[in-house]
Amino acid sequence: SSRRPEGDEQCESAMKALASTLCLAAASALVLIALAVGSAAATTAEAATTFRGSVFMVDGVVDPATVKVTLAERGAGASGDVAMKSTYLQVPQKFYKTFQPGKQYRSANGQGRQVRPQGEFNFEFHNVPAGTHTLDVVAVGVIFQQYRIDVSEGGGDLEERVRVSSNQDPNKMFRYPLKVKPAGTVSYFDQRSNFFSLSTLMKNPMY
Repeated sequence: SSRRPEGDEQCESAMKALASTLCLAAASALVLIALAVGSAAATTAEAATTFRGSVFMVDGVVDPATVKVTLAERGAGASGDVAMKSTYLQVPQKFYKTFQPGKQYRSANGQGRQVRPQGEFNFEFHNVPAGTHTLDVVAVGVIFQQYRIDVSEGGGDLEERVRVSSNQDPNKMFRYPLKVKPAGTVSYFDQRSNFFSLSTLMKNPMY
């Protein structure tokens, strides 16, 4: 029987050792990549959060489902770009068993519109990044104040990472989750004026 040259055997052993080393190196690289991806995902999950709040409606006429809530992230760069999210109040279907949108509720004596509570309706924003944000609540005929939302980076309790204050007065703080209440109402129609009365027209020399 023929015997393989000693040099060939050494070369084959070296090739096997090299292949084994390369496999181990590739496996180690894959493990490091997986750890890096997992760490990045965990960091992103910690930095982003879900912001929750509620709006207390007392108008009695506005359909809560039409109330829009916006959250604008203030741009940190020189361009001042703003990233905006928007959502609407969450209204349970059973609410509409007793509420008729647009109905004018009158007081017992028939004078003026009776304002009656509608309830508290929730809203939420997912994946809110760390930074400073401005929250607005928009409803026809109802005025809400503007809020400043500061979300800090890192882990820990959400209540400690979220700071809610008045956008006009940063020293005025609010608890989280935020509970928004109307600041007032506004009418888009003025009372009928007597400017075009018959007596005014008779005094006008053009008639």
